[in-house]
Amino acid sequence: MRPSPLSRAIGAVVLLAVSSSAASGQWANTGLIAAASDPIWSVRWRGINGAMVTPGFAPNAATMSGIPSVWNPNASDTRWIGATASGSVPVSGGSGTARVEYLFQTTLTAATDQVAGRLGWDNLFLGAFIGGTIDANGALVGGTRVLDAFIAQPGQGLFGFCRDGDGFLPGSSYPNCTMPFIISGLAVGQQTTITFVLNGDGGTDGLFLTGATALVPEPAPALLLITGLGGLLLVVRKRRLS
Repeated sequence: MRPSPLSRAIGAVVLLAVSSSAASGQWANTGLIAAASDPIWSVRWRGINGAMVTPGFAPNAATMSGIPSVWNPNASDTRWIGATASGSVPVSGGSGTARVEYLFQTTLTAATDQVAGRLGWDNLFLGAFIGGTIDANGALVGGTRVLDAFIAQPGQGLFGFCRDGDGFLPGSSYPNCTMPFIISGLAVGQQTTITFVLNGDGGTDGLFLTGATALVPEPAPALLLITGLGGLLLVVRKRRLS
């Protein structure tokens, strides 16, 4: 039986509402596109704690392919990003796991005030911030912290991958080596720059962010569905009365 014009119209309204809801609140994964660099994420780096590093800035963060075996594997729509394709920068002096500071930044127009996703990092994750400025030394000044330095206990001070001892997940968790996060306080409908701050040792340092979507469905698609169906029913009633 062929669907009536009314049923086809209702289907179109429902599809439009669902599509609108699915597209809203999307946040670009790191390394979303299979390319040498990521045009959606930038990265800035500098030496800290006495380490000698030539400061640098890449408007398009490098996509990393040959990643360590303890990291969450790259996927078709999410890849590790870093200052270079290897995740390494020349460094001398200093010691330990915090010799280089990285500022990974992306700008989005938020559809809701909260997003949730999953995160991996190497070496140390210091938090995520909204706003702020970059000073002459390449450091983030000001801004509002929207994600703490730890993702889940006992993750504070641990590396963002799967390895017994220093990883926030044990080796047995591989290949699921990311932790969930929630960011709140986004300005709905406004462009927002978010900065993820990492410390590394200069060798294979990187960021992996995937699956960031709106936590709560927007009211707009539901309103669209109700309004559209209401209009269709009004048209049908008028036709029947005429």
